[in-house]
Amino acid sequence: MTSASPRPIATWLRWWAYLTVGLTLVQLLLGSVVTTFDVGMADPQWPTAPWYLLNTTWGGKSVGFLIEHTHRLSGHYLGLAVIVLAVGLWLREPRWGVLLAGLGAMLGMVGTLALGFAVKEPWTWLLCLGTCAASVAAFGLVARQIGDRSAWLRWLGMTALAGVILQGLLGGFRVFWNADMGLGLKIVHGFTAQVFFAFLAGLALLIRREGRGMAEVFRPALWLRRWSLVTVGTVLVQVVLGVLLRHTLAPVWQRGHLLLAFAVVMAVAVFVKLVHEDAARDRATTRLVLLLAALVGVQLLLGVETWMVRFSSGELPELVQVTVPTALIRTGHVLVGSCILATATLAALRATWLQPMAVPFSTSPVGRLEGAA
Repeated sequence: MTSASPRPIATWLRWWAYLTVGLTLVQLLLGSVVTTFDVGMADPQWPTAPWYLLNTTWGGKSVGFLIEHTHRLSGHYLGLAVIVLAVGLWLREPRWGVLLAGLGAMLGMVGTLALGFAVKEPWTWLLCLGTCAASVAAFGLVARQIGDRSAWLRWLGMTALAGVILQGLLGGFRVFWNADMGLGLKIVHGFTAQVFFAFLAGLALLIRREGRGMAEVFRPALWLRRWSLVTVGTVLVQVVLGVLLRHTLAPVWQRGHLLLAFAVVMAVAVFVKLVHEDAARDRATTRLVLLLAALVGVQLLLGVETWMVRFSSGELPELVQVTVPTALIRTGHVLVGSCILATATLAALRATWLQPMAVPFSTSPVGRLEGAA
């Protein structure tokens, strides 16, 4: 495939990426509140329109009803933000054929989702998921053939769109099939939400770096690069155990989540040490790792408080009454855990895939050869 120079990333697109990450954090906050107060089934009707609250009579409605629908409304806003972000990235594509194909694929993804909301039949949602999977797979091959960072960035934008659609459908399926698969879908929905937040944070970093066009020289040591991935993997497993514990309260997940907390602390401590000893001493990576260590410290305090709230009263954990202070602690614990995963992901990106060259990013074969030289 012939190479062509992509259009530069506009300043508004970089700021829009930050806004999208912020909206994702708000959505995580609201989702955590829904789980904390167990109001996910406050309204068994799904899907509902964004203006559903405006057309609802409030007589006899609970606070949980408002919390759940605020979460759904926030999800609509987040979906729109991701659509704008993905389209903005694809509009940089200089090849008209690839541009139209990419925009058409994303239109198909959104169109089948709208069809599912209108028809409300399972086959339409499966069609939407199939369209998303096929589009991401096909344009991943296109990005591989083109071979430059800009093409991969557009593919990641399409993947973000598929991810937000998947996350929205998982949340809806959790309501629609609550009797049959409610618990399993809650667990998957809670885990993928945190992974999606980390993914968007990484995408925002890549957009920022691409927009700068020139990168400082930073070549971290091999062990630092490898350990950054170990740290992300350890945090990811801890997130899985945390979600399982939060939704099931099973003793095996209690023990696993508590024991792996020690592994996370060790992994982050070694990460800090390796960054400090690295000859390159990249400032941005150092700040990220120090932030990661600070977040882990805060998370330990919140984890102890959450544990005491849930398991120290002598009552069954599922019977412990949720108050505003305990809800703040439990919600804070989830949010900080999500921020730890996102920060570890950003630090790993800095230490591995984002090893920059001291030349502008180029899309031409000649430019890439010169950069390698």
